[in-house]
Amino acid sequence: MPTVEKVSVVIPVYNSERYLIPCIESVIKQTYKQLDILLIDDGSQDGSVRILDAYVKKDTRIRVIKRTNHGVSATRNLGIAEAMGEYILFVDADDEILQDSIRRLVQKQQKYQVDIVFGMHCYGYEKRVLKRVPRIAEGCYRYVDLKDSMIDDGTMTGILFGSVAGNLYRREFLEKNHIQFEETVRINEDGLFNLDCLRADAAIYQYCEKPTYLYRQWKSGKKKDYEGIRQSFVICDQELEKRNFPFVEDEVLQQQKEWRKITETFQVSLAICESMNYWKAKKLLKEIWNANEIANCKEKKSDRMNRYKSILYQFMTSKNYFGFYMIICYAYPLLKRLISR
Repeated sequence: MPTVEKVSVVIPVYNSERYLIPCIESVIKQTYKQLDILLIDDGSQDGSVRILDAYVKKDTRIRVIKRTNHGVSATRNLGIAEAMGEYILFVDADDEILQDSIRRLVQKQQKYQVDIVFGMHCYGYEKRVLKRVPRIAEGCYRYVDLKDSMIDDGTMTGILFGSVAGNLYRREFLEKNHIQFEETVRINEDGLFNLDCLRADAAIYQYCEKPTYLYRQWKSGKKKDYEGIRQSFVICDQELEKRNFPFVEDEVLQQQKEWRKITETFQVSLAICESMNYWKAKKLLKEIWNANEIANCKEKKSDRMNRYKSILYQFMTSKNYFGFYMIICYAYPLLKRLISR
């Protein structure tokens, strides 16, 4: 009979009152009951703390930690340090872990004795749920299997394992290899964390049978800070350059970095288009596309680039600013709600 081991569920909370209750409910209603639920308030100024105080009285498995604002990476690092379970599972406060998911993830870990079980996500809109197409097939993997596509796999978001939410990590593995979140990084911090796990040669299992985690898609109403996003990518890339990737051929590594350049340029361009009119956007798009030498990446385009990214890439390399702007502002929002990603 399998050993019943404890799972520490780490939930960073910052001004999350809108969806915090369904998030917590999705955890406490799991069929897997051996849970250590860490709700860490990171200096919320809304009603989140009142919700946490109410739930800590309802369920003895819940622990609440309150502190001043340090950011999500520092909060997750505190969760790792405070975790008491054999496994750690991260959940964002505006998302949900789907029914019976923790039990299924633990079963896979115990069956294959891996360090990480990557779950399968889906995207939740107000009236629609879309599946996320798995980037790799279900099964066991090591660093050597994924090294040629882990930095950028040709999809819209780039890094092969770009999220920590809904994945099951063996705590002993993280502690032994001193793996933590980079607290200065504000974008792709999840991806860096997972890359560090791969570099430590984590044994992983990709679970694809059934969605385990719901990413709730909602708009905050705030305009995107494209310059902040741009600078955040610079900081992330500086951290990426500090890391070595053994057994990856120089040509393959450079190819991945070229793909990443395209990914980053797209993400910054997306923020620009969503935050201003066309004439202002065109001026900035021209500056950024030229600065990042997108046109010079044309010969290095990968056949593995997915069709959505490939289409936008063609607009960028041909410098079709108007076409790109119209797609981002009018077609892209609709497609995200209708087509599996």
